[in-house]
Amino acid sequence: MFLPIGGKNHEYCFLAQDPGPCNTAEVNWYYDSSDGVCKEFYYGGCRGNQNRFKTRKECETSCFKAQDVCSLSMVKGACSGTFTQWYYDKDKEDCLEFVFTGCQGNANRFNSKESCYQRCRREKLVTTQAPVVSDDVCLLPQEPGPCVGYYPMFYYDPLDNNCKSFVYSGCEGNGNRFAKRAECEGQCIKKTVKVVTEPPRVFVVPQPDRTSNEDVCRLPVEPGPCKQAQPRWFYDAQTQSCLPFVFGGCGGNTNRFKTSEICLKFCTGIKATRNQDRAPASEVTTTTTAPSLDGCAPSNCADIQCPYGIEESFDINGCSSCRCSNPCEVHSCPDGSRCAIDVVRTSRESIRSEPVCRRIVKPGSCPSQLSASDCESRCRDDADCRGEHKCCSNGCAFHCVPPEDDYLVPATQPEPARILPGPNVTEGKIGEPAELPCNAIGWPKPTVTWWRETTMLPLASQRYEQLPNYALLIRSVVHEDGGGYSCHAHNGIGSGSIFKVTLIIDIQAPPYGVEDSDFSARDSEPAFQPLPPLQPFPNAPTLSTHISLATSSPTAGAPLQLDCNVTGPPTSEVSVTWRRGGEVLLEDERRRMLSNHTLLIAKAEVEDGGMYECVAQHGGSVASSAVAVEVKPAPEDTSCIDNPQFSNCELIVQTRYCNNKFYGKYCCASCTKAGQLQSSPPHE
Repeated sequence: MFLPIGGKNHEYCFLAQDPGPCNTAEVNWYYDSSDGVCKEFYYGGCRGNQNRFKTRKECETSCFKAQDVCSLSMVKGACSGTFTQWYYDKDKEDCLEFVFTGCQGNANRFNSKESCYQRCRREKLVTTQAPVVSDDVCLLPQEPGPCVGYYPMFYYDPLDNNCKSFVYSGCEGNGNRFAKRAECEGQCIKKTVKVVTEPPRVFVVPQPDRTSNEDVCRLPVEPGPCKQAQPRWFYDAQTQSCLPFVFGGCGGNTNRFKTSEICLKFCTGIKATRNQDRAPASEVTTTTTAPSLDGCAPSNCADIQCPYGIEESFDINGCSSCRCSNPCEVHSCPDGSRCAIDVVRTSRESIRSEPVCRRIVKPGSCPSQLSASDCESRCRDDADCRGEHKCCSNGCAFHCVPPEDDYLVPATQPEPARILPGPNVTEGKIGEPAELPCNAIGWPKPTVTWWRETTMLPLASQRYEQLPNYALLIRSVVHEDGGGYSCHAHNGIGSGSIFKVTLIIDIQAPPYGVEDSDFSARDSEPAFQPLPPLQPFPNAPTLSTHISLATSSPTAGAPLQLDCNVTGPPTSEVSVTWRRGGEVLLEDERRRMLSNHTLLIAKAEVEDGGMYECVAQHGGSVASSAVAVEVKPAPEDTSCIDNPQFSNCELIVQTRYCNNKFYGKYCCASCTKAGQLQSSPPHE
């Protein structure tokens, strides 16, 4: 039996997980009443019960208050953070300290021992009168303290005789700090309300000089002089995002955080400033925020403005807060480059932010003369600039401009293939050539294919030719050529890009204003020479393919070889493309495509498994064959283990960051099993 909490019926929260009898395998969430945690499960798509939610947010909002918080067991969570928290042990009837990992916990989690006691301790304090508190405590200014913790508290504002919420950093501060609004109101509001007959006067409370969040978050990144190589995060006020850096272990400044979550909570919304003067210390802005009816501090979700999206989360009391998404949060780049963010339009209505690695110093030199009309900086170094552009000074600010050199060396840092915007409607006349544009860019150089609905067009034939600039040339337009075409660009980085273009046939009509009398009648049909029909290549041999798996037992970390035997036309005249799961495969540091059409993967990974297809083209003929490949995990090495206190190793494997010297070391077992690492971890 259970009692509904808060006057609501939460019976469905106590139902067992029920996937239902169908087999859709849709990811849903359910509330596990045994530990009070919302968890993932696969829903079959039909039937089931009410304990089923589309998102974790929906699950937590619906069921986090279904049980007595103090009766829940302690749950550390499944992430890799280290946050000191407190939980109530109902057997010991005491609040105990534990380390929370940062996600997938329950509501029996408090920021301090005092707040845990106030919520869960059984004994009640008997008071006969309000405690006597010095007026100086209630009149002290709000003081968050210099640390980087995140503890919602309340302070008394004497200007409007009200208790307001603020975030306490976890250390120092002063006595004008209360865990609950009621405690603040009981100690300060009743003591300072006086009956006066004269008009009320507003007293200005001087604010002492102190280091604010803004001052800390606007500091430049400072690794320090030591060489310990500790992974840390700093806030970049120009981009309003938290970025990773390597801290030496000593020196530096306070713009340094252990996790991106702490960094964003401390600095979100702070913008870069240029020669801004502070308001005098005696000036106080009296902005009153109405308290929420459910006891939560006002949410920042409606006010926060983020360039790359917003992530919303809920605390143990079901109160929401938001932070800015940072696509570079878990993206690792090689030496000499830095993570930057590209905004890619996936459709006319939606865009997607993607992390990319760009050189910090690109080839070429800055132009000798630049206009100083715009004195607001747009970049910090070359990595902030797209393509070959460099970050150059115009005398008062930095901007992305083309380098001065006439000959540009292509950038070697990978950039995903994308197609620049262009005209998506082209007119063609019967019997004349037509050219459909496709402005594809990226590094490595993208592979481009043209499609007509579900049919891939040949690179060169009697009717079509793909030009060096990736445009599709239709040699002689006929009526059937009208309609939609799509250009697909891939280079092995990201998901590729697609550009659609429509060919409209221009049918010539007689000019306007021609009278019937202008035409002379004929007794016979006019003589004309019809166009000869298109003829296939003479005696063209039949094109066929056969794919075989040369590696007998594919294993992660070992070579993987697939052979494609093409028969018919001469091999030199056949174009062969490899695909996996429908995606075009390109050569990179792991994959090689030999002249005999063999696909060789030097060191296979578990994720390399799937359906491989060899597609051969010759003129207008296309042939293909496929084979399923399963790559088994590498044998486990007992000396190579994961350190779960440092990183989420499953995420590291999914994002392919095992070659990073930090992640590879602390996720040795997972990376080796996936085939992304040799048996020994990378050295620092």
